Amino acid sequence: MPLRFLFALLTITASGYWLLTFIVKDLKKFSLYELIALTFGIGCGIINFQMGIMSLLKIKFSIGSLLLFQSPLHIIGVSRVFKKGFSYNEFKITKPSAMETVLLFLILFTVISVILEAISMPFAVWDSWSVWGYKATIIFSQRGIDQRIFQDFRTGGSYNPHYPLLFPLSEAYIWFFQGSIHEPSAKLFSALFFIALLAIFYCLLRKVFKRLFALGFTFLLSSLSPLVHSASIGYVDVPMAFYITTAVLYLWLYLRDADFSYFLLACLFLGIGMWTKNEGASQWIAVVASFLLLMWRKKIAFSRKNLFYLIAIPLAIYLPWIIFRISKGFWALKLGDAFDEKFRWGEMGRLPMILTLFIQPVVDVRSWSLLWLVFVMTILLSFKARNLFLLYFIALQSVLYVVVYFFWPQPMPTLQWNIGNSLSRTLSEIAPIVLFFIAQQLRERFMLSSETAKE
Repeated sequence: MPLRFLFALLTITASGYWLLTFIVKDLKKFSLYELIALTFGIGCGIINFQMGIMSLLKIKFSIGSLLLFQSPLHIIGVSRVFKKGFSYNEFKITKPSAMETVLLFLILFTVISVILEAISMPFAVWDSWSVWGYKATIIFSQRGIDQRIFQDFRTGGSYNPHYPLLFPLSEAYIWFFQGSIHEPSAKLFSALFFIALLAIFYCLLRKVFKRLFALGFTFLLSSLSPLVHSASIGYVDVPMAFYITTAVLYLWLYLRDADFSYFLLACLFLGIGMWTKNEGASQWIAVVASFLLLMWRKKIAFSRKNLFYLIAIPLAIYLPWIIFRISKGFWALKLGDAFDEKFRWGEMGRLPMILTLFIQPVVDVRSWSLLWLVFVMTILLSFKARNLFLLYFIALQSVLYVVVYFFWPQPMPTLQWNIGNSLSRTLSEIAPIVLFFIAQQLRERFMLSSETAKE
C-alpha cells in the first residue's frame, strides 16, 4: 500500500516536472525542495485536467487508463531529461547553528505530528468527508465523474455539489493506484500540501534572507493552529493556501526580478487554485485588482500585454470548470438566492455582526492576535511597490470575504454559525502571505540581509 501511494505521487510529480520544463528554461533558479513542491502542485492540476478529459470521452478510470493517458507527456518529458539532464540549484549546505537546529526540530515536529494524525484514522470531521471525501468515493466507485456529484445530498447526491473537484479527483486518483478506498491516505494527501506550502514559503524567503530568519518565519507559519488543524484532518483550505501563496509570492518575485517565468508560474497556480475552491476565483480577482491599483497609482511599469496574460491565463485554465458547472445548472456561487426579495439581501443589520466576527480573530490570543497585530503595525512602515502589491492583495481579499458573507443567502443565526465555523480556516488561506509581507516590511525597516544565501 505505501509503495502504491508513493508511485501515485511519483506520477503526479513527474507530470508537473515535464510541464515545468516547458514553462521555465533554466530550472537552476529553483532549489530542490522548491522544485519538488512546484512540480507536485502543477502535477495535481495536470491529473485533474486529464481526468476531466477522460470523463468527457467516457473513458473509465483505472490505473491502466490513467497511465496510458499520461504516457505521451511522460515520454516527451523523459526524452527531454535525457537530452538536457535534470537540473536544479545545488545550494552548498552548511552546518546549522544551535538556534537553526532548534527551529528545524520544531518545524519537523509539527510536520510529523500532522502526518501521524492524518494517517491515524479515517475522516473524523464532517466537512472533510461530506464535501470532499464522499465525492472522491463516488468517483472511485463509479470509475468516473458521476452525475451524483452534482446532485443535492437530499436526492442521493453530495454536499455542496457546486464546489470544484481538484481535491476529490486527486483523492480518487490515489485510491485507484492503491486499489481501494483508504481514507487516511486522502488525509495524508492534504498533509502533503502543508509540507509543500512550508517548502515554498521557506525557499522564497531564502532568496532574500539568511537561513536563520527564513527558518524563524517558517516556524511561525508551521505553528499557526488553524492551518495545522486543517492539514491534519483533510480540509482543502491547505491546498488552497498552497496555490494562492505560491501564485502571489511568485508575482512578488516577478516584480523584484522582472523574470517572466515567475509571472507565468504565478498565472498557472492562480488557475489551478480556482479548480481547488470557489474562493480561488475571488483571490484571482484580488490579484488582478491589486495590479490595476498599482498601475493606476503608477507604482509599477506593467504592460497591458502582461495584464491581459494575468487575466487570460488563469481564466483559460478555469474556463472548462465554468462551462462544466453551467452545464450542470450551477450559474453562481450559491449567491443567486441573495437577490430573492423574500430574503432581503441588503439588510444592513448583517454588517456589524460580520465585522465583529472578523475582528474577533485579531484579539484572540490563542491563535491569530500576534499575526494580525504585527501585520497592522508593519503597515505603518514605508513601502516598496512589490510589498504594496502584497498589502493590496491582503486588503482586497479581506474585503471580498466580507462582501461574500454579507450577501450570503442565509438567515442571521445560520450565517453567524457558518462564519464562526469557517472564518479561521478561511483566513488561514492568506496567512502565509501576511507573514511574508511582515517579513519583507521588517527587512525594509531594519535593513536585514537581502543577499541571496548560498547554503
